[in-house]
Amino acid sequence: QQSSSSSSTSSSGGGGVLSEKEREEQALLMHNTPLYLFSLFQVNKDQPNLPFPKHLYLSDNFFRPRWIGLGDRKLKNVSVCIEWTPSPSEGQSAEQGSYLVAVSLAEGETLRWLIHTHHPIMQQIGIAVRTLNGRVIDTTTAFETKQKEVLDAAKFTQQQQDTPSSSSSSSCWESSLLSGLQVLRFFNCDMYYTPDELELLEAALQHAELDKRLGFFMGNLRLRRRQRNLWVDTPIAKIFTPRDEWKLLRARGLLQRIREAINQKTLSGGCNAREMFMKHASQQTEGGGETHFVTIEKLSSLLQLLNLGFPPNHYDQVMPLLDGYSSGKISFSSFVQAFNVPEPKKVENGANGPSADELAASGMWECSGCTYLNTNDATTCEVCGTPGGGVASKPQTWQCSVCTVINDASSTSCSVCGFGMTGEVEVPPGFWVCAAESGGCTKFNPNSLFYCEACDRARPDLPNQRF
Repeated sequence: QQSSSSSSTSSSGGGGVLSEKEREEQALLMHNTPLYLFSLFQVNKDQPNLPFPKHLYLSDNFFRPRWIGLGDRKLKNVSVCIEWTPSPSEGQSAEQGSYLVAVSLAEGETLRWLIHTHHPIMQQIGIAVRTLNGRVIDTTTAFETKQKEVLDAAKFTQQQQDTPSSSSSSSCWESSLLSGLQVLRFFNCDMYYTPDELELLEAALQHAELDKRLGFFMGNLRLRRRQRNLWVDTPIAKIFTPRDEWKLLRARGLLQRIREAINQKTLSGGCNAREMFMKHASQQTEGGGETHFVTIEKLSSLLQLLNLGFPPNHYDQVMPLLDGYSSGKISFSSFVQAFNVPEPKKVENGANGPSADELAASGMWECSGCTYLNTNDATTCEVCGTPGGGVASKPQTWQCSVCTVINDASSTSCSVCGFGMTGEVEVPPGFWVCAAESGGCTKFNPNSLFYCEACDRARPDLPNQRF
């Protein structure tokens, strides 16, 4: 690996990015070398390449370039990396930094075995096996010698020129290493960074456009199993956002979570946000037509009535992001667009929801104030307190509209075909469905799982789960 890669790295130094000519040359070599530049990595042809620092490399055993275009593969995390310090005979002086190479776990263990068995080749190569937090697992003698040379050279320069240590070659080496480790965490789709770590990552990605950073990150995130896929309210969001908009990140994260909660509850039939808005809206003539609107204060109260699980101050924080905030009111179309409010789920007969008879048969009643569906044993709405409903006599049995089997009233789904009282598939207790509306496979998964066993899609209510 060292001999085949030294020609491509001898002019790289410890940082910087590739020129267009260097990039074209390396792209021709990447299919025939054991190591290739991180800036050439992509999981498919649609994922943008990022101009990562040119001291970062990737092992061909970790991800082979020939896999591009052959379908999606689950992307492994980088767990260990190699810090490689070429000798002066390979075109690098003692003042220059090292190279960071992401390798597979098998390669890392093989290198550790070679180091521990004192293999002759390890006497000539300067490498250190590190974890992503910077911890050194093993080093060769040549690496320790090179590190000592750099420290001695920095100390000598500081004594001769009386320069601060922050400008020494050893500090440059350390900065190059730390920024490289943050890039590897970014590659792993880590979302939580300290302010200092974000500064290092920002410096490493300074030549990459914001939209391409996000495209690269989402391309990797899509191929990983994560308990959390929502990044907008985490520190990594700053990497995709202009600095003058950082103060809006928390509100944007809350807005995204509220959108998902409204979408999930509307599609499940738990609420009708559009109808609730129209019931409480006022009318005004605008542009020759009638426009429905509510005040900003009223909208915050209406969102609380949806019982989405957010405290009142969270709704207040997202209001400044809405069109019409400066005027103090928001129109129906702006409300639907801002919160991505879906159309309510329709039944086969074309109605916007189940009829009163269907609700009574299922043991539910709809609140006239907020459209929340309450059980028949509730005399007032559980959300807004509006009186209604009352205890109704419940049928002892019900007939499945799909297979005509008579089922006990305590059963929410047919014992034969699995369809519910409304003629639709009901999710069994203790399970969640991989919803087809969001691109899922419709499999029922136990509530103990956060990702679908069949297609690996995230559980719809995962962003609202507390761990």
